[in-house]
Amino acid sequence: MKLSAGYLERYSCKTCGIDPRKYTDGCPECAERKSREDNFSKRFDRIKQAREAIIKSSGGKKGISGRLDCPVCQTDKIAFAIQKNGHIQAICETEGCVQWIE
Repeated sequence: MKLSAGYLERYSCKTCGIDPRKYTDGCPECAERKSREDNFSKRFDRIKQAREAIIKSSGGKKGISGRLDCPVCQTDKIAFAIQKNGHIQAICETEGCVQWIE
């Protein structure tokens, strides 16, 4: 049996397959997934911004560590280390701002 697009729209979520008729606000699974994806994207953008500032301030040198003003929160400092292989470890003094290890 061939199903029409209208049938699929009416009876299952396009992303997770849950029957959306059970919910008045749409599929909660997809809303939660979208929220997690948006949160991840925002965190990654903050890390990218801080990483670019670290690379710029280090002048491309490797095997160094230091501190600089955080370009993300603009209130505290980021402590960082750039390993000889180019991997960066960094953490901002402001809780919840940025921190990562490559």
